[in-house]
Amino acid sequence: MGSLSPSNPPLYALRTTLRMLAAHVERVPKERAGHRAPIERFRVELEDHLHRRDAERTLHMLIAWGRYAEIFAYDHKARTISSFDA
Repeated sequence: MGSLSPSNPPLYALRTTLRMLAAHVERVPKERAGHRAPIERFRVELEDHLHRRDAERTLHMLIAWGRYAEIFAYDHKARTISSFDA
């Protein structure tokens, strides 16, 4: 497996992009009343850059890792992401 450093541009770019995306998903609920945001919002944003299926996969992966890292919470029933600061 390749290094995830600036000396490996494709992997470094991917890691940087995922960090930026995670920061965005963490920030949006904090800025909203009720500290919640529908996941649909993020899927639509991802579809500006990815095919629908890839956008859904990316979002589900990001939700899984964000929950694991305790960056944000996800309510499957309501399909919302919320801030732990709420």
